[in-house]
Amino acid sequence: MPTLSVSPAVKFFSTAAKNVLAAAEAAEVPHVVRLSIIGVDRNPHGFYAGQLAMEKIYNDAAVPTTILRAAQFHEFAAQTLQRSTLGPVVLAPRARVQPVAGWEVAEKLVSLAEGQPLGRAADLAGPHEEDLAEMVRAYARSQGSRRLILPVRLPVPMMRGMAAGLQLPREGAQLGTETFAEWLGVVGDGASSSKTDT
Repeated sequence: MPTLSVSPAVKFFSTAAKNVLAAAEAAEVPHVVRLSIIGVDRNPHGFYAGQLAMEKIYNDAAVPTTILRAAQFHEFAAQTLQRSTLGPVVLAPRARVQPVAGWEVAEKLVSLAEGQPLGRAADLAGPHEEDLAEMVRAYARSQGSRRLILPVRLPVPMMRGMAAGLQLPREGAQLGTETFAEWLGVVGDGASSSKTDT
């Protein structure tokens, strides 16, 4: 749900959480695992406000739960490029992120689901901090894009928080192994035979 507005995000994630937990309780599911995002409590704005509301519902659930907070996936660069493109120009937001491979998050979720409920699992992030605007630039170039990419600082609270590093992992977090550059090498190879203006 790509929104920077608090009310729609809170409504959506609260409703989804209640529906999932009601179904889990009715089916007598012994353990529910839910993915969230690192730092939603430090930056409770926009989309992250919805994630935080969802977490609170899971924490109070009758069904035993585990919440895994993960960093943005490597694919976040592609999503941001799509949302930030205005004709021939890309307004790439400046933000401090520590992206993680989606497959590493998936493996961790499976491992948690097979174990005992933890409430909150240790956060999971990638091995290196990155600048989101530079990630967008690198991804665009790997896809053959010739658009002008301008790093910008967005004045909305959620993006100010990201620029300040509020979504970075803290001490005690688990770190994955696949770097953004390694992921980019794989997706870039897939585009090398058919360069297009993304």
